[in-house]
Amino acid sequence: MRCRRLALGLGFCLLLGTALCFLWVYVENWLPFSYVPYYLPCPEIFNMQLQYKGEKPFQPVTRSLYPQPKLLEQRPAELLALTPWLAPIVSEGTFNPELLHHIYQPLNLTIGVTVFAVGKYTRFVQPFLESAERFFMQGYRVRYYIFTNDPAAIPQVPLGPGRLLSTIPIQKQARREEISMRRMEQISRHIAERAHWEVDYIFCLNVDMVFRNPWGPETLGDLVAAIHPGYYAVPRQQFPYERRHISTAFVADGEGDFYYGGAVFGGRVASVYEFTRGCHMAILADKANGIMAAGQEESHLNRRFLSHKPSKVLSPEYLWDSRKPQPPSLKLIRFST
Repeated sequence: MRCRRLALGLGFCLLLGTALCFLWVYVENWLPFSYVPYYLPCPEIFNMQLQYKGEKPFQPVTRSLYPQPKLLEQRPAELLALTPWLAPIVSEGTFNPELLHHIYQPLNLTIGVTVFAVGKYTRFVQPFLESAERFFMQGYRVRYYIFTNDPAAIPQVPLGPGRLLSTIPIQKQARREEISMRRMEQISRHIAERAHWEVDYIFCLNVDMVFRNPWGPETLGDLVAAIHPGYYAVPRQQFPYERRHISTAFVADGEGDFYYGGAVFGGRVASVYEFTRGCHMAILADKANGIMAAGQEESHLNRRFLSHKPSKVLSPEYLWDSRKPQPPSLKLIRFST
């Protein structure tokens, strides 16, 4: 009797299960289609905020010994086209501007430019902007960010379509060195608070310079440096690096690739943020120890580029000193004092 009841119970369960399966298939065909996967993570993960890991003010980097890359390595009249770490060195004749325009124009990019016009340097804003409107990133959206202690002194220069100017008020420091040392801090803060929403790439330039020939998308890269016009043809032992071991900007005699100018650097906005933030941390560490690097901000820029190699290097035609005669190796000058 008990076996019969057990068999009837099992049969009823099997019949009910089969009926429910058919019912689910029937109902599912009438339900709206769902794209939510069954492996959807728990809701708590969506409340997590990305945070940067704590960065030590200074982390000693293991020395890397290798021959110095020389910009005039092949022939005196021809520039090196590739670094030993496979970053292109951009100069006239190494790229096709029309091809690059066809590649980058559909991307709908916005390029940012930061310059500092403090005190008497406000007089350089007008020639800088007028030359930029003529030569800088023609055909692209551009946002100029002018850091100044005197917004009323910034002239009204007519800008082309899709090109905007913003003044960023800052305090005037008592010493010029302090202005230079705080530039990395102010750029990184501005990127974090605003610029990363507004631009895709950003270049940090000196305001007391002008564009003399087209500067286009050939300069775009993840992290971009420019070779200093005063040291592109000398051995690295003559580079004006910071040589005191106690400074976070220290570079040993046998190290160094190129000496980069602080007047021109840039790249993707997130990469420039990390770069300027790292330089600012190193500057703060030196300040806490009562040290100012030999080349101030430029020393820290070169130290960081040594351990964080630029993905693209601009030849001195993108950073020239007009007091020097134009050498045969430079076919034209694009940006100069």
